[in-house]
Amino acid sequence: MLSDELADKYYRERIYAESNKPDYTEEELRLQKERAKELEEYGKKRRREREMGAARKNS
Repeated sequence: MLSDELADKYYRERIYAESNKPDYTEEELRLQKERAKELEEYGKKRRREREMGAARKNS
């Protein structure tokens, strides 16, 4: 599932960043920002879908 893969990659990168790894390269920072943005957009989309599903059940 794509969303699980994105979440796993994001959190693995965050954990790795907090270890004794040297600073990120520009490319790594750019990719991390892209993944974080994709993950945030996915979360917003899921919340909207959940809210619409709840509204349909209530009507």
